Amino acid sequence: MIWKSIAVVVEGDPVTIEGANVWSLDWKSTGESIEVAHPSYPEQKHSARVYTVGETKFAACELSPGVWGFWISAST
Repeated sequence: MIWKSIAVVVEGDPVTIEGANVWSLDWKSTGESIEVAHPSYPEQKHSARVYTVGETKFAACELSPGVWGFWISAST
């Protein structure tokens, strides 16, 4: 599966998935994790957990304290 970076934000800053701010949605864990590259520092690899919201599959992880990265499945 191909993953596309959609945001790097301070925790709580708006990120839109399924037309709503991700922080207000009910994330459903798939039990999967993926390895992703930091969008600004591709040599840095991170483990991101995979979630679903509605029909959309996305991954999220804390890149540094209070800073989150979000990726969306390119096949979604």
